[in-house]
Amino acid sequence: GIDINMYVLNDVNEVEQRSAVLKYVPPQGDGKSSQGKITFTESAKSKDGFQKNMSGEMDMGEIEGISLGKAGLILRAPGGGGVKSGQCFSISQGSSTLAASTKTPEDTQGVFEAMQHILSCGKDKLSQDKKSVVSDGSVKNPVVGFRVTRWTPELEELERKRKELEKGPPAVDPKDLMDSKEVKELKKGMNIMAYTLDEMNLPKATKLSLVYKAKGAGRLGTLYWCDRRKKRKPPSSCGRLEVEDLSSIVIGKQTRILQTAAATMAEAEACLSLIGPSSQISIEMEEGEYDVEKVVQAVEHIIKVSKDKKFLKKSEGHGKFEKVSYEVHKLSDVLRKRIAQEDDEEGEGGKGVQVDLNWQVPLGFEGGAYQGGG
Repeated sequence: GIDINMYVLNDVNEVEQRSAVLKYVPPQGDGKSSQGKITFTESAKSKDGFQKNMSGEMDMGEIEGISLGKAGLILRAPGGGGVKSGQCFSISQGSSTLAASTKTPEDTQGVFEAMQHILSCGKDKLSQDKKSVVSDGSVKNPVVGFRVTRWTPELEELERKRKELEKGPPAVDPKDLMDSKEVKELKKGMNIMAYTLDEMNLPKATKLSLVYKAKGAGRLGTLYWCDRRKKRKPPSSCGRLEVEDLSSIVIGKQTRILQTAAATMAEAEACLSLIGPSSQISIEMEEGEYDVEKVVQAVEHIIKVSKDKKFLKKSEGHGKFEKVSYEVHKLSDVLRKRIAQEDDEEGEGGKGVQVDLNWQVPLGFEGGAYQGGG
């Protein structure tokens, strides 16, 4: 066990400290908890008239969050003084919170690491709440909140899919790649104005065709930009980008070359850039915005057929200042982020428990001066 001081309210709603021992009790095989529990047992009775024993326990499977530092009003109240922020911690379960301190910051860190280890044995984990970092006036002792992310059957299934994807890319049938009217049109070739650098590294505009080939051109096929007269059989000298290596499609005149004098007459709505790690092309579609949409839909279909990649739209700004791009991510990476609770949709949705740093309900009390508030 670890010696701690618990912070509770006495009969006149003043904060007082109670000496206690914090212990971890492993599962007893009774089926009530698969992760055990923590107990806190008072070392001695209170000397004042408030005789309620504040000993208790928390099931590890029901703990929702942990805060390090002086999180909550009760730890920052006058009765909670005399200890450094680094010695303090709070453990939240439902409407109650155990607010306490240890003898040293090292002991407090030990409590945190022990609970982190216990949770990880069941694949649960502590995730830092990005909105819960505040300062108590000391740069050395920030207050940081962590919420417990529970390992669910849904996450187990996501992890299974992620591991399956990491074994290697699945085979793709070229017929499936061509099962889209936009891809078929791209196969015939679409007229473009390509913006590249000449021998003197100066921007130039050239009339070419953008062509897609599925057979014998990599697992997901290849995009070629070549002489319009040679679009049926693009020669080896053509520029190319395997869709397997495509990292993003940037819409509009966002690349540097599209902002040069060579592209002055190009319409932003008709422009896009295909970007890969070692090859890229910035182009203007001859049929304007309509053809831009076709290229995006064609690539989106190909990525979907891959079964191991994800095509995600990214937008910044609003109205005429909006910048749009489409990013290609490995599906295994997307699943990993979802499993780690880092994807934006879940984070912004507020589904997870937020560790409340401004209001903490002292253990054993459902009301009083430190009742949780908005």
